[in-house]
Amino acid sequence: MGILIFTVIVLVGIVASLVSRNSREMDTKENSNQKAECMKENIKEESEMNERREEEKEGKNIDTRDLMAETLISLGCQPEKLEEDSLVVKYQGENFLMKFGGKFAQIWDLKWSGIEVNDPDLPKVREAVNIANFSFGPTVVMTAPDEDGIIGLHSRREVMLHPEYPDNAGYVKSVLESFFDMKQEVKGRFQQLTVEQAESQKKRRPVGFATDVSEG
Repeated sequence: MGILIFTVIVLVGIVASLVSRNSREMDTKENSNQKAECMKENIKEESEMNERREEEKEGKNIDTRDLMAETLISLGCQPEKLEEDSLVVKYQGENFLMKFGGKFAQIWDLKWSGIEVNDPDLPKVREAVNIANFSFGPTVVMTAPDEDGIIGLHSRREVMLHPEYPDNAGYVKSVLESFFDMKQEVKGRFQQLTVEQAESQKKRRPVGFATDVSEG
């Protein structure tokens, strides 16, 4: 009887030990799971916070027109604001119109030249414009004839401004100067085509005349 009681006591002790160990393991596992979940939550919250910061940074109301005006003033210009999304400015004697949308600015050099619709040089002007448009930043646009039959030549270029750019003044200056380069390019191409046309006409054989007349 004493042996039986002793055996029971031992078994109860073993069972209690196993239960206690399992309980500790479960607690440890549960604690580990809780820590893992907590870490996940912390990482998620930090990630969401960073995303919100980026969204707030991107979503700042950057007035590109004001930024452009400040930049032009630093270049010695006197920009004049027109409508809510545009301004005009004179740079090196040339008048520029600028329209804004978001971070972008569309810059126009309006009607810097023109040609009559029935001018015989019009095909050469069109060809010069087409060639030049492959070479420089601004794009030359030829509009429909106005009421006087004049086709206007305009230049246009789109740029992006941001207050974080290291040298907005230098950038805007180079952009504006590119409009003058474009005009010179068109004029140069036109002159080249004119010379080529003249040379071609010289080489044509006059109809009805011999090109080599030998004396008899």
